[in-house]
Amino acid sequence: MGGSNMNMNMGNVTSLSTCSMADNKAMQFPLSQRRKRRILFTQAQVYELERRFKQQKYLSAPEREHLASLINLTPQQIP
Repeated sequence: MGGSNMNMNMGNVTSLSTCSMADNKAMQFPLSQRRKRRILFTQAQVYELERRFKQQKYLSAPEREHLASLINLTPQQIP
């Protein structure tokens, strides 16, 4: 009895996984679940970031906030 149920369950799992794999390409994620696009930095922003980090490798939180406001970035975008 246990063996036949197990075979029956395995058959269901196989058919479900095959079905989900076949439909996988057709599935679209809603906009809210898509990955955020990568934000590219302007040449001016990259220049200023590199210039500042050559002077001082690690910035404090207030320094990061100040630098971010100067080059129109968020503090989270400043490493």
